[in-house]
Amino acid sequence: EVVNYFLDLAEKRCEVAASQTTFKLESTQDLDEAYSAETIMMSSVTVAGDKERVERETLVPWLRFLHEAYRTVLNIISNNNKLERIYHETCKRAYNFCVIYERKQEFRRICQLIKKHLNDVEKYSGQDPNSKRPYNIVLDDSVYEKFLVTKFEQLKTAVKIAMLNEGYKTVGEIHDIMGKIDSPLRKQLLVDYYSSLTEVRIVKY
Repeated sequence: EVVNYFLDLAEKRCEVAASQTTFKLESTQDLDEAYSAETIMMSSVTVAGDKERVERETLVPWLRFLHEAYRTVLNIISNNNKLERIYHETCKRAYNFCVIYERKQEFRRICQLIKKHLNDVEKYSGQDPNSKRPYNIVLDDSVYEKFLVTKFEQLKTAVKIAMLNEGYKTVGEIHDIMGKIDSPLRKQLLVDYYSSLTEVRIVKY
């Protein structure tokens, strides 16, 4: 599949770049700010800054590229009924990226993007059938269940990178989605839900 091949290549190049440097970007620093004029000027005033700048230029562009690759793919396929599986797999890959490279700002953006995509699916699903694109996702319980599973992964990721505010937001989104599913939830989904809530409570205390 073209999407997976593209992401595989991007992830591999990012892994190689990370293996070639000991530079570590602050987890709370925005990737878009890593190349700001002020940052570059400050890092260029010392010899140590020269080394850091070289290592920064080795890793940061690939972190930015990979983050944008996930966002681009998700935006393109977010409301395509033939690509639902790939969409949710890509969500999990994006979460994993945030864990591996400790990317808190980027995790927040990914969460916001996925929330927007679900809102868009709901919006366009309610349109006049004659105005819909043939590949639009038609909302039903199975669609919500897929987003529910993805949100569980999002909650686990929030716990792993210690972003409790995002975790609490995700719990609220999970609760909202569960309320929109008409059929009884599968037992495993309920197990995952309460397991995720337990993880949040453990981290909190």
